[in-house]
Amino acid sequence: MGNDMNTTALRPSRASDPDPEPPSARPELRWCIAMVAIILLAVVGAAINVESTDVYLNLRVAPDDYVSSCNISETVNCDAVEQSPWAALWGVPTALWAVVGYLIIAGLALVGLLMRRRRRERGLLLLLSSFCVGLGLWLVYLMAFEIGAWCTLCLATDAVNVGMLVMVLLACRADGCSPVAAVKGDLRWLMRTPSALTAHLALGGLAVAGGFAANATWVAPPIAAAAAARDVAAKQAPSAASGVTQLSENESGHPWMGAPTPKLTIDEFTDYECPHCRSAHMRMRHLLSQHPGQVRLVHRHFPLDGACNPLLEGRVFHPRACELSRVAVCAGEQGRFWEMNDLLFQRQAEIRQEKTSAAALAERLELDADRFQRCMVSERTAAALRADVTEGASHQLRGTPAFVIDGHAYLGQVPPAALEGLDEPATP
Repeated sequence: MGNDMNTTALRPSRASDPDPEPPSARPELRWCIAMVAIILLAVVGAAINVESTDVYLNLRVAPDDYVSSCNISETVNCDAVEQSPWAALWGVPTALWAVVGYLIIAGLALVGLLMRRRRRERGLLLLLSSFCVGLGLWLVYLMAFEIGAWCTLCLATDAVNVGMLVMVLLACRADGCSPVAAVKGDLRWLMRTPSALTAHLALGGLAVAGGFAANATWVAPPIAAAAAARDVAAKQAPSAASGVTQLSENESGHPWMGAPTPKLTIDEFTDYECPHCRSAHMRMRHLLSQHPGQVRLVHRHFPLDGACNPLLEGRVFHPRACELSRVAVCAGEQGRFWEMNDLLFQRQAEIRQEKTSAAALAERLELDADRFQRCMVSERTAAALRADVTEGASHQLRGTPAFVIDGHAYLGQVPPAALEGLDEPATP
């Protein structure tokens, strides 16, 4: 038996037996998989942020008409994020800078794939992906505590960033290399290789220049053209005194604008902290200009705030909505309702972020301060809000903006069928 065992041990392997895998093959395969995964993730991240840049662009070209596909609600709303002060850096959309960053990461990962035997770029990729994750966490903080809305495109970007960081860490682990050693190794390589350092600096410089160039050719021109067109339209728009569009109050004391003898009257129930209400109101203003002398728009308050709306009693949704409605009512008492209405909508984000006081808003319109303060706490003002809220509740309203035409309530927008009785829109 001993001889048989020795014979078996010494027997040469048959040609059909597979060759054992070299010790370095498996880590190299893992490295290649990680680099390819990073490239794919970077491409996905770039595509997501191209879409975000397009949202940024359209919101500035058509601020009163455009609603993105990820504007789902007030709390899940990419439009609110892309309209915030953090949506641009150095005049360039933040999302466009993200596109540039992802292209850099994809390029470094491609170099790492080509130089896989020397394991280059993993330290730089680790630094960049960590920076992206940190930036994503900062954006999560802004959305949660400053902007008050969540962007699905931003959250998808965060997921891409985490995925890239995980891939780099797995690549390091496959080689038994610590993250710190990987970073030090790449930095030493760059310091000792002038050509590599020059190439990386050139890549960074080209990326920054590319960001500004893309903004100058893709983003800035349509925004500037749209702004110029709005200025021209504003200068050509008929004044309130022209008889085509008038400002007044109806028999119930509600402010209205539009036709003195309308074919169609629209009661607009709105909330000054509702971002959708701002866009909807501007669409209504556009409707008035399209159908001069035919439409009357009546303003009604429906603040989504438990302080004055029983439907939200005990809930904090729009914490200053009731207060801002009182501001508008009290401005109206001094004949300045529509100016205050426009101010509250146009400066909506600023008022929320800076917590602009009611007194400061009144001061901007140079209202009588004492009279304004008395109005803000008067029972008559509270009764006016209660009447509007009660009227809205009678139409089963549960949100804003809402419109009531001939007793029929419409949430979000006025459907075309409700406008069928109007003449064809006026042409410029």
